Amino acid sequence: MSNLTKRENRLCAIICNVMIVALEAMGALISTLNNGWSQFQFYTQNSNYIAMIISILFLIAAFRVGLNKSLPNWIVLLRYIATCLLSVTFLVIVFLLCPPTDRRDTESLC
Repeated sequence: MSNLTKRENRLCAIICNVMIVALEAMGALISTLNNGWSQFQFYTQNSNYIAMIISILFLIAAFRVGLNKSLPNWIVLLRYIATCLLSVTFLVIVFLLCPPTDRRDTESLC
């Protein structure tokens, strides 16, 4: 188990969610400039935007309830949904979209 207090855990979560929102906003800006409305046709983009929206909602709720009180259940559920969406994105990229390695290529690198 973690030795961090509930207050320290919440503070770490707030810092991580601020970073998520900032990086997702930059990615959304770049993607919008390059692709326009066609950016919404991909699951990867959609899951990232949903994660950004849920992170914004988490930050609003965290600042409203403070560092020591528990979050509303609907925020916890939304964070779980965002985690599942991003996990599916990660697993699809790693196991399906990652190019297969050729044994000859790996031996030439050694």
